[in-house]
Amino acid sequence: MSIKFNNTHELKIALEAGKIETPRFVNINRYENDYGEIASHLVNLGVHYGKALYDDYVLFSFMNIDDFDIPDELKYIVPQAYNEKINSLRNNSDANYENHTMASRRNLEMYETLTPNIKRHKRTGALYLVGLTVRKKVHSPGVYPDRKHQDKTKVKMIFDKVLRTSKYRMYHLEKIHSITINGNRMTINVEE
Repeated sequence: MSIKFNNTHELKIALEAGKIETPRFVNINRYENDYGEIASHLVNLGVHYGKALYDDYVLFSFMNIDDFDIPDELKYIVPQAYNEKINSLRNNSDANYENHTMASRRNLEMYETLTPNIKRHKRTGALYLVGLTVRKKVHSPGVYPDRKHQDKTKVKMIFDKVLRTSKYRMYHLEKIHSITINGNRMTINVEE
C-alpha cells in the first residue's frame, strides 16, 4: 500500500492523530468544506465508532417515540422510520460485516483505516481525520443545495439529533488550515 502525503503538514497531522487511542479533544481551525463553509470544529478523536454505534443502539432502544418532537404531518411514518433506524443501528454495530446495511458496507469498502483517527479513500488516496464533532463555530457560511427529503428521512433526522454517531465526521487533511492537538500541546499550522 502506497500512501501519499501532499505536504509535511499532512504527515504531522496523521502521525499526531494516530497516537490518540483514548478520547481526546482536538481543535480544527478554519476548515473549509466542499460547500465553501469555513468553520472551526472541536472534535473528539479516539472515539471508537463501532462502540458509539452500539451505545446509540442501546440508547435508542430505550427511547419512546413520544420522546421526540415529531410534527403531526409526519406521525404516520414514525413507526416505520423508528424500526428502520433501530435495525440500522443494531446491524451496523454488529461485528459481522455481512449484517451491516448496504450503505455501511459501501463506506467500509471505500475507505481503509490507517490509524484509529485517519482514513484513506482507496480510489483517490485522499486522507481524512475522523472523529466526533462536539462543537462547530461557523466563520463564513457556505452555499448548500436545497434538498427535498422524504417524510421518513425527515423523521430519521429528528431521531439523529440524540445520537452521537450522527455527529461523526471526516475532515479532509488537505483542507485543514490549522489544528491544535491539545493532549500533545501541539499546534500544527498548515498555512505556508
